[in-house]
Amino acid sequence: MSSYDRIGHFLRKKPTPASVRTDAGDKVAIGADGAWVKNAREAIEGLAWERLEALSADGSILRSLASDVEQEQEQDLGPLESTETIVRLADLLERAADRAAARHESAYHMAFERYGQLVEVLANRLVGVEQAWSKAMVERARLLGVLAEQEGKTSGNDDMMSSLVSSMVSGAMSTPAKPAGGNGKAT
Repeated sequence: MSSYDRIGHFLRKKPTPASVRTDAGDKVAIGADGAWVKNAREAIEGLAWERLEALSADGSILRSLASDVEQEQEQDLGPLESTETIVRLADLLERAADRAAARHESAYHMAFERYGQLVEVLANRLVGVEQAWSKAMVERARLLGVLAEQEGKTSGNDDMMSSLVSSMVSGAMSTPAKPAGGNGKAT
């Protein structure tokens, strides 16, 4: 592609520039008439430049274009730069992957710790439920024994039942159940 065609292509790209600046600081204003590309291209061709910059109305750079001479020099250095770039990118990717793996490890460690805490809390609550159930059953047995005594039944089976209930009540009241954790507290 000739320099003339490259400049035309550069000027026609969207967004349309308001002006073009050369590396020497020369500025070419872009007109609004139908021949603006041709006029700007001819004005740029008359200047000595190695790099062009397309500028917006507020002066920000939209894009740039290198001359054929600079492009040839870049092509000669291209493989060296691209190898160095690939090595730098590979290093960046490796470090990013290591950091991501460390974050995942930390998250999994935290999750397993929390699961362990949850299991401990649930075990303590289960011990509390078992203790409450045991107390309720002892109280129920005691009440059944009191009811049986109040009714005054004195058959042989009732006496045996009454003594069994009494022994259960006295045994359960003297030795309370301890939680599995060994701290004696129910949560």
